[in-house]
Amino acid sequence: MNDIPRIDPLILSDAYHRILELGMENLQRFRLPGRFDYLAIEIDHLHNLPHYMRESNVYVHAYYFCTTRPFYIEGLDSVTAIDTDFLIRQYESSWQQLREGLTPFAVAINMKEYTEKL
Repeated sequence: MNDIPRIDPLILSDAYHRILELGMENLQRFRLPGRFDYLAIEIDHLHNLPHYMRESNVYVHAYYFCTTRPFYIEGLDSVTAIDTDFLIRQYESSWQQLREGLTPFAVAINMKEYTEKL
């Protein structure tokens, strides 16, 4: 018996696609020397997104939203060479889409040990 909640990945794929698109644009924009700290943080943030676009396991999406996303935001606190508030603002609407898509599963998600609750 499989008790893992499932979601149609298409519900969230547009948000992930937009996050990936913005992230790749930012990697191109901020690739200059002296910004390697940011580049490492952004790459870590983005590297699993193609997998998430095909994933139906709600807990995988919850891990991104409730652990990876906060870890990314926290990592940006150490970056001084660029306007990280700008980066966060770019992602906010996509993150809101993810939150809305995951909200029907909030009780199950919040029972798990993630960095943040949904």
